[in-house]
Amino acid sequence: MRKIYLLMFALMLCFSMANAQVIEGTILKSWDGASGSIEIPANVTEIADNCFYSPAEEDPDTWEVIGEEKSNTNITNIKLNNVKKIGKNAFKGCSNIESIDAPNVEIVGDEAFARCEKLATLAFPNIKNVGVDAFQGCEQLKEIALGKSLTTISGSSFKNCKALTTISIDNGGGYKALQNAIISPNKTLVYIAGQAKEIKLTADECTAIGDYAMYNNTNIAKINLPGVKTIGKACFTGCSALAELLVPNLVSVDTNSYITWSGVASLNVVDIHLSNNFVSFGATEFADKTSTTIYVANENVKEKLQQKFKKCQIVIGEPQSTEKFKVNYSITNIEIDGKKIGEIEAWTNGARNFETGTDIPKGNSVSVMVTPYGGYKIDKWEVNGKLAAPENLRPSSSINGEIWSVNHISEALNIVVTLTKEAEGDIIFFKSKEPNFGSVTCTVVETGQKINSAEKVKKGTKLRFEAFPNEGYHVTQWYKLGKETVTDAEGHTKTVEKYLPIPGYDNATVYECNAEDALDILVDFDREQGKHIVSFKSLNEKTGELTASVDGNNISTGAVVAHGATVVFTAHPKEGYVVDSWLLNEEEVKGEKGLTYTISDLKEDVTVWLVCSEKSEEPEHKAEIKDGHLISWKPKGKAVTPEGVQYIDNNALQAATELESFHITKDVKSIGELV
Repeated sequence: MRKIYLLMFALMLCFSMANAQVIEGTILKSWDGASGSIEIPANVTEIADNCFYSPAEEDPDTWEVIGEEKSNTNITNIKLNNVKKIGKNAFKGCSNIESIDAPNVEIVGDEAFARCEKLATLAFPNIKNVGVDAFQGCEQLKEIALGKSLTTISGSSFKNCKALTTISIDNGGGYKALQNAIISPNKTLVYIAGQAKEIKLTADECTAIGDYAMYNNTNIAKINLPGVKTIGKACFTGCSALAELLVPNLVSVDTNSYITWSGVASLNVVDIHLSNNFVSFGATEFADKTSTTIYVANENVKEKLQQKFKKCQIVIGEPQSTEKFKVNYSITNIEIDGKKIGEIEAWTNGARNFETGTDIPKGNSVSVMVTPYGGYKIDKWEVNGKLAAPENLRPSSSINGEIWSVNHISEALNIVVTLTKEAEGDIIFFKSKEPNFGSVTCTVVETGQKINSAEKVKKGTKLRFEAFPNEGYHVTQWYKLGKETVTDAEGHTKTVEKYLPIPGYDNATVYECNAEDALDILVDFDREQGKHIVSFKSLNEKTGELTASVDGNNISTGAVVAHGATVVFTAHPKEGYVVDSWLLNEEEVKGEKGLTYTISDLKEDVTVWLVCSEKSEEPEHKAEIKDGHLISWKPKGKAVTPEGVQYIDNNALQAATELESFHITKDVKSIGELV
């Protein structure tokens, strides 16, 4: 009887699991309740779009998001068996997947494994196509192994995989892996590993850099690709460490992106010295700085670039070796009785960290930050044997911390810091949970003396904390850092630090208490009901500026505006420029090219960008008229129906984006749709 019971139980369990899987033919459509290590049935060859992911819902009328996306975060390992195709978004956001066994997978759809943050290694021996953003945001991914059958992959397939160190592709196919970079059959650098610091390939190995190839790669410092003639859009976005760009034969950078050079702040050398017919660095240029030198081929290219760059040095000829200076930094007494009492770090242009003993190019900035541990403070800074000048020092955000900096290095530096024990007292901390929503101050009740966060006060001092909400916000809660006992899934208890609500101070703007060591106060703010944040900017202030107003009153970017308000954005193009396009929440607003753009009924947070381009004189567009039909016309300003027109065809005025008014004469008998 017991055997029969167990058999029945097993059958019921299998039946329950089978019901959780929805399989149509050989396609796995969904699998509710999938958890832990899962194995795809042997008869399944395709995983459907959104199989383990549900996108957020949108209102079909307003496009407003009315729901939240959901992902299966219970899956830890996947055995795909005979699966050949994985659909779009199939495992998107399944953040606990640690491993994938994919012996037969050929196609991975767009965003199929996006934000699978625990994936460490990938092997696709039979892969053919890897979709856009397929593994975007896989933050712990370190190794990729792809098969020789690979035919399609994009620069964004592994976007923001910052831990990636190793890329391999089997020999014998069109794609190659060189120096942990993916090279296409036409010799385009498609993607380089997120941990790569340098790339150097010959002209026979690489002739172009593709779209998004190094997007948000914060480690790449030197690119030496003498064969490259073209560079794709958004290729260098976020490459904060990029110091040397050696592409002597470069002709042009894709003009379809305004963010290609965004975040590139460390450039010292740009080499295009063999490019006699250089066109441009794209829709926008890298930052114009005195520390950047551009090496060009001839006087014509130099004069052309001097129109754009007023600070960069522009030199005709081949780059010379850049002079560099060694920077050493240390804390003399970093340990006392075997205990570490502080830490030190340094960075150069673009917030790029460097170790002591590093050679820094002449003209670069250098910053060194010292953070003493509790009970200690900085006694003195010495630079090359002399006390540091006060103008080179400023406080950091840490307790008793300081930063020494110089804008342009011109000599070798030896920076030595000494720490000392600080006097007795209570250290006070306080902050706003959302600094953009409001701020908080602290004063001594008895004297009114202002206290800074991380400052030490006399023990037991009575303190007054006051919150100041920004316009459109209010205080919701005060918190004090304390300790709480929690129980984990296995029943073990432990004590953790946590900000705990202070009873009786909901919505209050003032809180008073006596000082105590490591007192840590947090204030939370929230937006007032029925308000939205309006942000706006010109993507290139050299070409034009952008202002905004509500009910005739100017507002600043980041302003909080009432629901339903009318917001008018006004473009101010610089001389020689016109409005090219308006972008709402990073999407181009179709048909909007005027000097103003209006949101007549504000329903959500919005970000508006302005793009201006150089004015081009277009030849006059004559009306196309045939047998009394106006077929197409592109008038500007105020216009009147051309003589001889009796019928206005569909879309006849669709291209008239600068038309202000149109007078229809009495001779017109019919008007088409979408005029």
